[in-house]
Amino acid sequence: TKKTESLSLDTARYLGDEADSGFIGKAILHGINRKLAKNANDLILDKNTHLEHIAPNTSTDEWIRDLLDLPEGAPVESDEIRQEYESLKSEIGNLTLLDEKLNIEAQQGILDDKKKIYHRSVYLIARELENKNIVSWNKAMVKNRTQWVAEMFDLIWAIEVNPSSIRGFNDWAPKD
Repeated sequence: TKKTESLSLDTARYLGDEADSGFIGKAILHGINRKLAKNANDLILDKNTHLEHIAPNTSTDEWIRDLLDLPEGAPVESDEIRQEYESLKSEIGNLTLLDEKLNIEAQQGILDDKKKIYHRSVYLIARELENKNIVSWNKAMVKNRTQWVAEMFDLIWAIEVNPSSIRGFNDWAPKD
């Protein structure tokens, strides 16, 4: 355990890079969901568990403007803007777990429509996103939620777990 304790992992940086490209992001979100939700042990991580991109995987002009806090009608065609969107949409903070049929339903919908879909999910980690205090989904939200996932990851998979520190995104406040 001494060797394990001495390992240094920048969890937030690791989870900020393409968390949607493999099984790891899905497994981490599933683990967090299991710690947060009562009776979540009944939820099996399988092909029916989908990774949902809150800001969609396939962008729309409206989502690009929302995510990047661009004004209404601002051009979104530049390579720089498209690359920033691509990077943000793949961060763990922009991902949630969703039931297969609901994931298909959500697709590129606007945030208010997606929140109604998330409300019906079996995954608490998705239902939390329908919170009325989440009125927009932008870069700051993705970064804060990535930080939250990283902190929960560090707490849940720590050598000495402190369960009282594990909390949902809506009950968490970013550290300065």
